[in-house]
Amino acid sequence: MNLALTGAAIKPLKALDPDNVLYIGSLSSLIGANARIGWLIAPPQLVDRLANIRQEMESGISIFPQLVASQFLTQPNLAAQLHQQNAQLQTRYDNLKRALTPFESAGRLTIQPPVNGNNVWVTLNLPHELVPSDYTLFLNNELLVRPGFLFGVTKNQLRLSFTNFTDALVPELTRKWARVMGQLMDRE
Repeated sequence: MNLALTGAAIKPLKALDPDNVLYIGSLSSLIGANARIGWLIAPPQLVDRLANIRQEMESGISIFPQLVASQFLTQPNLAAQLHQQNAQLQTRYDNLKRALTPFESAGRLTIQPPVNGNNVWVTLNLPHELVPSDYTLFLNNELLVRPGFLFGVTKNQLRLSFTNFTDALVPELTRKWARVMGQLMDRE
């Protein structure tokens, strides 16, 4: 029985096994991929061990990213900026969705809306399973996709980031997907 459907409170995973569950997060999606600022919630002995390992791996940890994160998190208009960023991400997702709608309407693919973040899962509804060489079709058509097998998924799934899909890119993206889908369908 799914507790989420019953309305009953669901305990966090860490409450079930506090010594073996880690929470890890990052500011990279807010500040930029090079921010390299994150956090870890873990048992103290593990945090100490990981801190020692990191110190050994890096000759010195720069304080600059910490200063950038501090400045970012203490801005008086942070909530407004986050709201604006979320609105922009929604627009970018809508652009991707619009570009792929012809294929979804034709039953050639399904899109799983993002729950959180800036990636979607797309399942290609093909009569055959994708093989590694099929992914070169995406590259040859200048489409960057992350194959599902990289994430432990084997059923024709791709992970797509939608952060860069402006309105102007929709027609081009639709044309590129049409070429790839046609080539994949012709493979039979």
